[in-house]
Amino acid sequence: SRVYLFNKDFQKAEFIASEVIGSGDYMLADSLDQVFLVGSEEAIWQLVPVQPGQNTWEASVFVPPSEHIPSFSITDSLISAFEADDQRLSTWTGSTTISNETYYYPAKYKARQGAEVTEYSTILRLAELYLIRAEARARQDKLAGPDGATFDINAIRLRSGLDATDALTKEQLLAAIEQERRVELFAEWGHRWFDLKRTARASEILKPQKGENWQQTDLLYPIPTIEIDKNISLIQNAGY
Repeated sequence: SRVYLFNKDFQKAEFIASEVIGSGDYMLADSLDQVFLVGSEEAIWQLVPVQPGQNTWEASVFVPPSEHIPSFSITDSLISAFEADDQRLSTWTGSTTISNETYYYPAKYKARQGAEVTEYSTILRLAELYLIRAEARARQDKLAGPDGATFDINAIRLRSGLDATDALTKEQLLAAIEQERRVELFAEWGHRWFDLKRTARASEILKPQKGENWQQTDLLYPIPTIEIDKNISLIQNAGY
């Protein structure tokens, strides 16, 4: 479903997402703090930690030790993107204050260490399928009603303690879906970056944040030198 969405095959993206959602095998977790736990009813694909004495890689990287600055801080832009009553802000982010400065960090995974494994790294979960189907439906002009984009957006919003969306038009709904993907899927597998890339909005959004550091060629990845050495027909991407 994700691949179909990225390739703009919206009919198939909707169909496959509906098959998963309607299968009854998965459900949106009632509480946000249950989403990334072992046995989460929302999880479609999870990875079991293999490092002794450690839960997930995500927690070990994102959650700082006591009195340490986070290795990866959440930007002010993302913090301000959450609506006032959004429980995802309070449940899925943490903060620490060092030298009178407060740093926010992703806290979807909370167990940095411990012999008992309580969290699994979640690669794919049902909430994403709802957001995929919402976008696929909106792009096919299926906007309202039980088979429309608003139904799927609201499934995610209501679970997060928010009111139903007030978006009505196709353009409003697509903007609302982008917003929901941003605050629902942050710090998970680079979703925000790929969303900005596939919708051709990366430069528009990132240039004001990066300033002079942003170049149009930053939209491209470098081709590894080892691959160029293997194939003389490969040409390095501009900017590298």
